Amino acid sequence: MIMDPYLYILVQIIFVIAGLTILFLLAIVLLRLFHSLGEKRYRQMTEDWEDVFFGYLQGELTLEEAAAVFKKANSYPWMWRFLAPYIRSLDGDDFDQAKLLCRQAGLIDYYKKRLHHRSVTQKALAARTLGSLRCRESTSDLLAMLHSKNPIFILAAAQGLAASGDTSAFAQTTRTLLNHTFFTFEGAAEILSRFGVESCKAITAALEAKTGSGTAENPVEKSLLDHLHGKDSIEPYVYYSLYIDLLGNFRYREALPALGKLARFADQETMVHILKAFLRIGEMPPGFDIKPYLKHDYWVVRNFAAQVWKYSRDQEALPLLENLLSDPYWWVRYHAARALSEAGQNGKTLLKRKTTESAGAAADISRYILELNEVN
Repeated sequence: MIMDPYLYILVQIIFVIAGLTILFLLAIVLLRLFHSLGEKRYRQMTEDWEDVFFGYLQGELTLEEAAAVFKKANSYPWMWRFLAPYIRSLDGDDFDQAKLLCRQAGLIDYYKKRLHHRSVTQKALAARTLGSLRCRESTSDLLAMLHSKNPIFILAAAQGLAASGDTSAFAQTTRTLLNHTFFTFEGAAEILSRFGVESCKAITAALEAKTGSGTAENPVEKSLLDHLHGKDSIEPYVYYSLYIDLLGNFRYREALPALGKLARFADQETMVHILKAFLRIGEMPPGFDIKPYLKHDYWVVRNFAAQVWKYSRDQEALPLLENLLSDPYWWVRYHAARALSEAGQNGKTLLKRKTTESAGAAADISRYILELNEVN
């Protein structure tokens, strides 16, 4: 019996598909098996590594003895996987000891070589790893990666430089993130915050130079000052906003005098960030007059000024807060009423007087705040 040629071809196709499916499933099983065996081996090694690592930090083992145990694994990715959580949480002498162990075991040299690997993933991983290890001898390589056209390289380099805490790279990293990537303002701020509080010194010096109360001394401070002067394609207010937010994030009170002087000529968006920084720091510069900002044309400035008033307790500002009870914006009315409720008897008297009005926004918000205070 002669088989139909079309049926014969169909049978062959079915057998090929079945064979490929079996091979595919076998590959998955083997990969899962190898992964499971690898994880089992890794867990066994971590049990030894934990004893060795903590023994080394406590002085029970020498650097050479500890490094020899880690080298036996012959797997730097696994070594970093184990050490990374400790490296990122340690500081001071413990961090320095852990970094010495990484260097002695060859981990740092391994990732320095991976910076020049052909693989994008490997180069990016190496950049982040060396940054976490605060390996400043790799700063020049990471700065070169900032000039890449590949956004993955730029992100990895920025994260590595920020994690290293090397503030000499702060200005260039900032400029690259804002000019040559699609990172949002918040995304750039999150990365730059990893440079740590040391970056606040350079920012404050640049603000002081801009306001005429100081000078920019080193290259980083001068670069930041150039940003504020608009010597870049990004508008200066973006840099102002970013730097002021970082000062607020670290509650860097040493910057308060410079922020107070900057407020005299700040545009409305920058002023919002200044007032938010006062709130985060928890105080205002000595002698700062909040009253002009309670009358500001921009409602967001009025809103934050009402919140910042509590740091001055300026009784002369109470009539302005009372006027804000009728503001077109609910949040302004709310924070003005909250401020008056915290202004002692004079403020509460003003709120109670407003509640006697039959209707209106001022009466409603005053009544709401007084009732809220009674409940609390």
